[in-house]
Amino acid sequence: MNDLKKKDRELVLRRFYYLQSTRQIAEAMDMTENAVDSKLSRLKKKIRKRYEKESRAI
Repeated sequence: MNDLKKKDRELVLRRFYYLQSTRQIAEAMDMTENAVDSKLSRLKKKIRKRYEKESRAI
Protein backbone atom coordinates (compact mmCIF):
# COMPACT_ATOMS: atom_id res chain seq x y z
CA MET A 1 0.00 0.00 0.00
CA ASN A 2 2.98 2.30 0.32
CA ASP A 3 2.92 3.02 -3.40
CA LEU A 4 -0.61 4.47 -3.22
CA LYS A 5 -1.06 8.21 -3.16
CA LYS A 6 -1.51 9.65 0.32
CA LYS A 7 -5.20 10.44 -0.19
CA ASP A 8 -5.88 6.96 -1.64
CA ARG A 9 -4.10 5.30 1.27
CA GLU A 10 -6.14 7.37 3.70
CA LEU A 11 -9.38 6.29 2.00
CA VAL A 12 -8.48 2.61 2.26
CA LEU A 13 -7.39 2.91 5.89
CA ARG A 14 -10.49 4.83 6.93
CA ARG A 15 -12.81 2.29 5.30
CA PHE A 16 -11.15 -1.04 6.05
CA TYR A 17 -9.01 -0.39 9.14
CA TYR A 18 -11.02 2.21 11.03
CA LEU A 19 -14.30 0.84 9.60
CA GLN A 20 -15.71 4.28 8.88
CA SER A 21 -18.84 4.55 6.79
CA THR A 22 -18.85 6.07 3.33
CA ARG A 23 -20.68 9.06 4.76
CA GLN A 24 -18.09 9.58 7.51
CA ILE A 25 -15.24 9.37 5.02
CA ALA A 26 -16.97 11.74 2.60
CA GLU A 27 -17.52 14.34 5.31
CA ALA A 28 -13.98 14.06 6.70
CA MET A 29 -12.31 14.23 3.30
CA ASP A 30 -14.63 16.78 1.68
CA MET A 31 -15.89 14.35 -0.98
CA THR A 32 -19.29 13.10 -2.05
CA GLU A 33 -20.39 9.64 -0.98
CA ASN A 34 -20.51 8.57 -4.63
CA ALA A 35 -16.94 9.75 -5.15
CA VAL A 36 -15.79 7.77 -2.10
CA ASP A 37 -17.55 4.61 -3.30
CA SER A 38 -16.17 4.94 -6.82
CA LYS A 39 -12.64 5.61 -5.64
CA LEU A 40 -12.70 2.70 -3.19
CA SER A 41 -13.97 0.38 -5.91
CA ARG A 42 -11.11 1.35 -8.23
CA LEU A 43 -8.57 1.07 -5.41
CA LYS A 44 -9.78 -2.41 -4.43
CA LYS A 45 -9.39 -3.57 -8.03
CA LYS A 46 -5.91 -2.05 -8.23
CA ILE A 47 -4.80 -3.65 -4.95
CA ARG A 48 -6.33 -7.03 -5.84
CA LYS A 49 -4.63 -7.03 -9.25
CA ARG A 50 -1.26 -6.19 -7.69
CA TYR A 51 -1.49 -8.96 -5.08
CA GLU A 52 -2.61 -11.53 -7.65
CA LYS A 53 0.37 -10.60 -9.81
CA GLU A 54 2.72 -10.86 -6.82
CA SER A 55 1.30 -14.20 -5.69
CA ARG A 56 1.88 -15.70 -9.15
CA ALA A 57 5.50 -14.60 -8.98
CA ILE A 58 6.11 -16.56 -5.78
